[in-house]
Amino acid sequence: MRKANGTRPDRADAFNDRGSAKQDSGDLPGAISDLDEAIRLAPKDRDFWYNRGSAKQDSGDLSGAIADYDEAIRLDPKDPGFWSDRGSAKVESGDLDGAIGDHDEAIRLDPKDPANWSNRGSAKAESGDLDGAIGDYDEAIRLDPKDPDHWHSRGAAKAECGDLDGAVSDFRQAVELDPNDWDSLVDLAEVLIAAGRHGEAVRPIETARARIGHTDQDRLLLAYLLGLALHLDARDASAAEADADRLLAAGVRLTGWDFSTLDRFYSRAEASAYPEGALERARALHEKVKAAGGR
Repeated sequence: MRKANGTRPDRADAFNDRGSAKQDSGDLPGAISDLDEAIRLAPKDRDFWYNRGSAKQDSGDLSGAIADYDEAIRLDPKDPGFWSDRGSAKVESGDLDGAIGDHDEAIRLDPKDPANWSNRGSAKAESGDLDGAIGDYDEAIRLDPKDPDHWHSRGAAKAECGDLDGAVSDFRQAVELDPNDWDSLVDLAEVLIAAGRHGEAVRPIETARARIGHTDQDRLLLAYLLGLALHLDARDASAAEADADRLLAAGVRLTGWDFSTLDRFYSRAEASAYPEGALERARALHEKVKAAGGR
């Protein structure tokens, strides 16, 4: 959200600044109400429309956000941030062609901003244009090679198009730039498992587990599931069973969890040459974990 610049009516600035503070604190209805008043007092101020659009986007009112960004762009079509954020709102609303068009314009207005390239890459990835997404992430990385988010995004696109080695390299670079990048750690582990590089997957899984506390239920669960998937894929049913027992002993709430990762690796385990009796143990622990989630 953009702060008041000191050139507007004092009361309008005050409502804008208070709305900004409320958005930062999570009071989105209060923020929108204050920005309504700022716009009433100064309807030609582009930043007020943009700020209310941002608050509406955070609240999930995507059509309202896009309408406010429309007005900000009408008042100042040369601000790349307005185009970029409207593009992001369009991605969330499912208008991927519109989103890419907005990000095209943001890049035209400011081709040296790596975020503009990364944002268009994300829209292209969402649309299924993985090669185009990777090309945009390439440019974002060229402009800002120290941002781990660019490396992670490109790694995810490479993984989706089957370039597992390329994905491993990008996720590793993201972790090198930010050792606390939990998402890159777990994505690195999953890609290594998928590539059959089981020994290399152990360290990122252990590091991911060490980065979280037992109060972060979702992340704790995923870290345990990755270990379980690793041992299933590596045909080590005993280690997988131990991971499943630790998972259940931790009291992690499993209800509603997406088990697609575990299911995928278990399906591969069924098709593999498990040692005699091990597949049955793997099947039993797989069902035990899923049953805990009410599946």
